[in-house]
Amino acid sequence: MTKKIPLFVRLLILLLVIAITALTTYHITDKRADNELRRLRLLQAEELAELEKQYGAQTFDMELLLALDRLYAQNSLTDAEKSSLTEQLLHSYATATGDAYAGYYSAEDYLALVEERNSRFVGIGVLVFSEKRNDGLLVVSVFPDSPAAECGLMPGDVILSADGLSFGALTAEEALGKLKGASGTPLTITYLRDGQTAELTLTRRTVTELTVTAEMLQNDIAYVRISSFSAVTPTQLANAVTAMRENGAESFVFDLRQNPGGLVASLAECLGALLPDGPIVHIEYPKNPQNNYTYRTENGTLIKQRADGTDEVRTDTDMADALSLPTAILIDEGTASAGELFAAAFRDYASKSLCTARIFGVTSVGKGTVQATYRVAGGRAFKFSVATYSPPYGANYNGVGVLPHEVIALPSALQGTPPELLSREDDTQLTAAITWLTALQSAHTS
Repeated sequence: MTKKIPLFVRLLILLLVIAITALTTYHITDKRADNELRRLRLLQAEELAELEKQYGAQTFDMELLLALDRLYAQNSLTDAEKSSLTEQLLHSYATATGDAYAGYYSAEDYLALVEERNSRFVGIGVLVFSEKRNDGLLVVSVFPDSPAAECGLMPGDVILSADGLSFGALTAEEALGKLKGASGTPLTITYLRDGQTAELTLTRRTVTELTVTAEMLQNDIAYVRISSFSAVTPTQLANAVTAMRENGAESFVFDLRQNPGGLVASLAECLGALLPDGPIVHIEYPKNPQNNYTYRTENGTLIKQRADGTDEVRTDTDMADALSLPTAILIDEGTASAGELFAAAFRDYASKSLCTARIFGVTSVGKGTVQATYRVAGGRAFKFSVATYSPPYGANYNGVGVLPHEVIALPSALQGTPPELLSREDDTQLTAAITWLTALQSAHTS
């Protein structure tokens, strides 16, 4: 016989169960709420830390600058134009960083920079010397299929004026700007040749820069001049080397004198086509090491290997047929950046007996840093040094330069002269390279 539980006892048990359930439910809910609160507080802390990091990354006192601007606007007798004041401040910022290669670009300057990197621009089609000569612009080379070539302008000519404006009081950069303009617009120039002045009228149009030229010298030596490394250089170099080899070249001279450098990717593609498989250049970002990478070739393919070990194929063109012929490299006090790396890479491979190469000339500039360009408001841009680069097996040469195997200077009166304007008789550096290559050929055939 089952003993009946009194009613009040059953009610007491029911109330106790309800209380325990409610307490447990409250505890679980409260715990979840606490977890959610902690998560939100953690997110807020991370956001605050990020804001503090961003603020701490500022390198000047923003409040002080704003206070100065308010004081000027409220009290100064002068009223500077806002855009002009802004431009000067932006220029000053780049200068004050102490970065020798930092720069500020107005919207117009930035467009010109993009054109330069792409080697396509609107103009008359000439490469001019970076310094003025005889109060004008010295023409170093004339690009084929350009207005200048069609009108008979020649290397060595000095452009004295544009549309009646004399270049005498202008800087080289300002004078060069007067040659530029919209496609289809006319330009009348006065130029100096052999002591005589003459006048030409040309029509500006889009021109592709010629960064590589080549010719055969005596003793089956191919001479290849590389003036810079832009987007078109790898194709132009490949075409030049192929043409020289088809013409029976037994050795090569690569002239990198007065080459200011250019795009690292362009340089990597050029070297990838010439050197055996292996590393080409190592890029290191001291403040952002996760961005480090190395260009190398493997089975004739150019690869960009990132810091995390992943590979990115950059060029799948067959480059297995590397240049195995004896090679001389010419550098001088105007060879910089990618131009120096070209020489240093051949030096490193030669030091490991992976190729036959020798450098002639004088110590180069010593620019072993990479610049990045950042777009900002209004189409403007800033350029800063963000990384360093090292040749395949050697050390970074920033501030030191690349030392030639044979140090040979040009005659003092010709130092700094663009290679395009040197006569063969006066070019002591090229002569030394030819002598070395000829001796190698003689030793090989004897």
